[in-house]
Amino acid sequence: MAEVLHLELRKKIYKILLLNPGLNLSRIAELLSISVPLADYHLLYMEENELITIVKEGGYKRYYIRGEIGVEEKKILSLLQQDIPLRIVLFLLKKLYSKPREIRNELNISPALLTYYLKKLKKYNIVIENQRDEKKEFTLVDEKQVVNLLIRYKPNILLKRFKDSWTVDFPLSSKVSDKKK
Repeated sequence: MAEVLHLELRKKIYKILLLNPGLNLSRIAELLSISVPLADYHLLYMEENELITIVKEGGYKRYYIRGEIGVEEKKILSLLQQDIPLRIVLFLLKKLYSKPREIRNELNISPALLTYYLKKLKKYNIVIENQRDEKKEFTLVDEKQVVNLLIRYKPNILLKRFKDSWTVDFPLSSKVSDKKK
């Protein structure tokens, strides 16, 4: 392993994937401020040397440190790295049981898009559909597992959303931190 990580850039890639499993190629390149082809080259080298694994999902390749995370967790994290599935999960954490209409209104998305992502979340056993009062409701299958993954890995998109909302909701705090620099 040490030989594969002798380059500083590969060490940085490895560290990013330890902290953020399931990132896609463009996000890794963006976080490191490098070109996509350069990131791809190093990621392929790391895979060939069995340091990382690549999971193809929904047209994306997602990258993980080999042996660090189980198959089921990879599936969940691959969805939590995406904006809409993450927002659905966070809403269901707050609401516990929710009708599709409530989720759509909260997320301000089309019925077709919600249906698409709910199917994916059901397929990966993250949400379950129940019938209550002859209406569909959705809830998380294993709330504790989802919360543990969110706490442990802090999906990158979640951190970006927190930063964006913090600077919008508390503009003074960004000015204060700028003065300290």
